[in-house]
Amino acid sequence: MDDISAYIKNANIGWANSLIYRVTFRYLLIPRAYSKRQFTEMAASSRFGGAEVSESGIGFEITLTK
Repeated sequence: MDDISAYIKNANIGWANSLIYRVTFRYLLIPRAYSKRQFTEMAASSRFGGAEVSESGIGFEITLTK
């Protein structure tokens, strides 16, 4: 949650939007998000066969590999 708080603080948005962002991340996005391990396993079981997963800000950057 610290990364998300820093992201929202640096976004220069008002208090109402800040609250909406926090609630959206906490109750809608984070519970449904895939973990790094899940992305790797999903790619391994696909026709791609693998993936390189790196953290990028508050998300992941995924490069699928064969």
